Amino acid sequence: MADAGPDEAAPQDPVVTGLRKRGRPRRGSEAEITERILDAAQSVFLKEGFDGAKLDAIAAAAGTSKRTFYARFKSKSNVFEAVVQRMIEDAFRPLSVEGTGGSHRERLHRLAQEMLAQSLSPDIAALERMLIGVAPRFPELPRRLNEFARKRGVVLVERCLAAGIAAGEFACADPGFAAEHFLSAMIRVPMIEAATGIHSAELTFVKRETLRQAVDLFIGGVAANAPGARLAANPSAPGG
Repeated sequence: MADAGPDEAAPQDPVVTGLRKRGRPRRGSEAEITERILDAAQSVFLKEGFDGAKLDAIAAAAGTSKRTFYARFKSKSNVFEAVVQRMIEDAFRPLSVEGTGGSHRERLHRLAQEMLAQSLSPDIAALERMLIGVAPRFPELPRRLNEFARKRGVVLVERCLAAGIAAGEFACADPGFAAEHFLSAMIRVPMIEAATGIHSAELTFVKRETLRQAVDLFIGGVAANAPGARLAANPSAPGG
């Protein structure tokens, strides 16, 4: 059966708009079939690129028919979006700022390093390149996916900053705004450099050291007026 048009769409079929929670769905269940299609699509996209990926190949790799595919995804761009969303969820799932011990400065350093390590994986870099390539034809697709990833990253950084403020280590009027800029400087720029080939998609010693210095610079700004910093600068002040 031939692929359906430039975006290989079957508009009469429903669209899968949300992703199921990750786990081990029962074999043959609706969830398991969807997971198989996403696994196959991810493999085909990473091997062939967006333009080279064919729905026939995805369906064959998943062991399903194209009819089964179209019952879940309306087009190639639709399944690509679902694949990237799932990869983003998988990348953020192990990240946490709670129960990790140490000062909030140390937690922010650990979080930044873990986020950058996830963002610089070869698969994420390859998908980022695909997003850049499809942007002129599907401008809303990279916007939605970047927003999807940004929100998850901002929540983690903002939570770390808020805990530091509560502990008196940081002082910041708008943790959300600070978290946005933290992600742009620490994570987004290296991600784009890896995707465009300016630097390799790996967390090298030089990148770790650059990140450490950048996070120290950021912390210097949010910690300068914190109660703990003022107390350290003036031990004789009340409460010292």
